[in-house]
Amino acid sequence: MKALVTPKGEYDHDAINDLVAANFTLRAKLSGQFITLVDIEIATRDAWHRAEAEMTRWNVTHNRNLSEIAEEVARELATDGVLR
Repeated sequence: MKALVTPKGEYDHDAINDLVAANFTLRAKLSGQFITLVDIEIATRDAWHRAEAEMTRWNVTHNRNLSEIAEEVARELATDGVLR
């Protein structure tokens, strides 16, 4: 599996999209021809949970402290009001 976090500590959206596609393909094979919106949501949620876990691991191993993360969250909320 390709790394979901770049060496700079950013999400690799292409790798995450690839994982979503792989998850969705697996769900399609397991459930047959009838794929629902729930299958898409589960495939996407699983990929992002893995990406978040990898980001947490990156933050810990690179000593990125909590204040830097809080500052980044505050900045993102201030720009568009949505935490991604």
